[in-house]
Amino acid sequence: MDLYRKALAEKQNLEEEIASIRKRLTMLPSKSLVIHKGGVGNSCFKWFERSTNPETGKTQRKYIPRSQKDYASALAERTFLSLQLRELVKRQSAVNSLLLHYPVESEADHLLKRSPGFRELLLPSQTDISAALLDWQNYPYEINTYKLENKIVPTLRGEQVRSKAEAMIADTLYRRKIVYRHDCALYLGGTVIYPDFIAPLPGAPVLPPSHQLTEKDVNNILIIEHNGKMDDPKYVSRFRYKSGLYYEFGFMPSINMIMTFETKSHPFDLSYFTRELDYYFN
Repeated sequence: MDLYRKALAEKQNLEEEIASIRKRLTMLPSKSLVIHKGGVGNSCFKWFERSTNPETGKTQRKYIPRSQKDYASALAERTFLSLQLRELVKRQSAVNSLLLHYPVESEADHLLKRSPGFRELLLPSQTDISAALLDWQNYPYEINTYKLENKIVPTLRGEQVRSKAEAMIADTLYRRKIVYRHDCALYLGGTVIYPDFIAPLPGAPVLPPSHQLTEKDVNNILIIEHNGKMDDPKYVSRFRYKSGLYYEFGFMPSINMIMTFETKSHPFDLSYFTRELDYYFN
């Protein structure tokens, strides 16, 4: 996970913590607590309620008897949470500053993704990939046409995908010379779905370029699915349906599938994906 995505996750966590503390503070007394030692031993502390006189602006104190310990505890909690909130707001400001100035994409990566000429000269050559695999990869295939306008993130191969996480997956496959199809139709029992990525399994026979992928190819292909909104109930519902369909026809993690997950507080982890990829291609 790169620094930018870690900062995004931290921003989300801080926003949730700050909101939670602010909500709790509305439930506590508005005054603050002052504690003075009144004798020998820890039991001799004296509690005072501190407030500001609205007319004079002067600070005033009021003794809190031991019989009102719950009230004193509430004031102590307010003092503690107020300090905690101040610290979290400082951290939030620092994270926001980082996100404001941190480049989402380096100029070098931008050059590679936007210039086929530089890409050809600087990236690993694809010439040692078999012609049959390249034919399969590059042959026109049925794609997912849903919201094509959302495909705005460029990849090293020169295509457009829907998210930065998908681009990171595509770029990893490309750098490792693993051919793939993005958003390619897969027919399972008559139902068509569109996995994020499909790659030939190592050692499997190379499929004819025009071959329509179905459940019969369960031993020939690797499915890669990135599930990027796992904190969205509607998205999770679709994930359950799609996963059930995969499992019904024999597509399962550790056999012929890689699944990655993401929420607002837990961004895509590229190192996890590469470890999963090593399981199949190392």
